Amino acid sequence: MAGLGLEEVNERAALMTRVDRKYFVDASTLDRFFDLVDDDFAVLEIGGKRLMGYHSTYFDTADLATYRDHLKGRRRRYKVRLRTYTDTGTHFLEVKHKGLRAVTRKTRVPYLGELEVGGPVPRLGEPGHAFVSDVVANAYRQPLPGPLAPSYATTNRRATLVSLTTDARVTVDVDLRLTESDTQRVAGLRSQFAMIETKSGRGASSADRALRQLGVRPVKVSKYCAAVALLRPDLPSAPWRRVVRTYFAPAIAG
Repeated sequence: MAGLGLEEVNERAALMTRVDRKYFVDASTLDRFFDLVDDDFAVLEIGGKRLMGYHSTYFDTADLATYRDHLKGRRRRYKVRLRTYTDTGTHFLEVKHKGLRAVTRKTRVPYLGELEVGGPVPRLGEPGHAFVSDVVANAYRQPLPGPLAPSYATTNRRATLVSLTTDARVTVDVDLRLTESDTQRVAGLRSQFAMIETKSGRGASSADRALRQLGVRPVKVSKYCAAVALLRPDLPSAPWRRVVRTYFAPAIAG
């Protein structure tokens, strides 16, 4: 598969507004998937590397209001995270919120030092809270449900594919690790699986069709909701219980 630089990947498929679909595949199915899309996609390559490191810290209220909104399937729901691209050392504060017809919208700002980061756990200062508050108010005309603090973190390595003919993008995550911020308990994706996310502004892409050809169907789960479901067994998690039990290893002490 041909390689592309970061600038060209972003030019082809920035996709801040898109339809997301998620899939889990084993190693042999992943190889077959790559074979099927080899002519249609190129892969992000930076400094000769095609697997990049990601670290994301998710922010929520003390009673996990954003998780509970996802649990209830509310149309007005969103996630807040500070994402670090570990290979380039860049950081973005991001808000992902749902629009009409299952469209996901992502709004983000670069981390420029105005956010408070102390020790291993980042914390939002006033500028961070103000940014998130403005995004939520513009999207839903409602205030934040309360102060936001670090709740769960994810780390993974990712390959990013971009279509050569459309606006589609595909991410493939491996070595996915989930951590609870307070207790440092961890869980993770089972080593034999990868998580694929397809992103397109025009509905199903050739990547979705390739996965369907391989007998793989999309599932409804996010990394954040999987983290809470695995690491807080005292909370309801019915929409994702089967998925996390199938593809993720049980929680262990950090």
